[in-house]
Amino acid sequence: MRILANSLYSEKKVFIRELVQNGHDSIRRREKRENNHHGRLDIETRPEEGWISFTDNGIGMSAEDLNAYLSRIGASGTKELGRGTEQVSGLVGQFGIGFLSGFIVAERVEVRTRKLDEDTGWLWRNEGGKAYTLEPCDVKSAGTAVKVFIKDPVDRVLLEPEAVIQVVREYCDMLRVPIHVNRGAAAVNTQIMPWERDGLNEEERDLDCKIYLAKTIRGDSLIETFPVRLDGPVTSGGILYIS
Repeated sequence: MRILANSLYSEKKVFIRELVQNGHDSIRRREKRENNHHGRLDIETRPEEGWISFTDNGIGMSAEDLNAYLSRIGASGTKELGRGTEQVSGLVGQFGIGFLSGFIVAERVEVRTRKLDEDTGWLWRNEGGKAYTLEPCDVKSAGTAVKVFIKDPVDRVLLEPEAVIQVVREYCDMLRVPIHVNRGAAAVNTQIMPWERDGLNEEERDLDCKIYLAKTIRGDSLIETFPVRLDGPVTSGGILYIS
């Protein structure tokens, strides 16, 4: 797994993006089943101890899912679970392949999970090779926790809270699931973009867009911004800007 992960990804920090996207998609699948579900993703990082975890309250996985999508190289749970009667909109990741990214930096990866409507939780472990272990474990509620143990002490800098937050804001800011780091009270991702907010006049929307871009586009001086919002059969929005 480690060899394949290193061949697929050139930047080590992308494992944070991929595992966040996996958690987001798990929550989206649960929302398909439970309309009033309030999804949440928690990242806990301990650079001094050399580990980081990603915990979601999504649909979770069964033993069959773990064997099919984590233990079989190249399998994509996003594709398979999006077929047939389980059509789910808004999925952003490639579950099985994206999960491999953890092995760019990992000495070991542990997954604790319990599938919605099932009583048994599972612990899956892998140390970067073909071999893995899978055994029942106590998991209090549906969802998944992925814990990555860093192999090289040099890579612990990736686990610093500010570094993690920067990756989330760079790659996952638009995800409609609140992402919290180290149990912080406020989500670190914006979720609803300034051009999507209702109740703003043109001047207020323009100001919000300028503030957002100033935070997210580093090293460039903004000259002008142009919020774009198209409503119709296909809804689209964004910002055009000159720097």
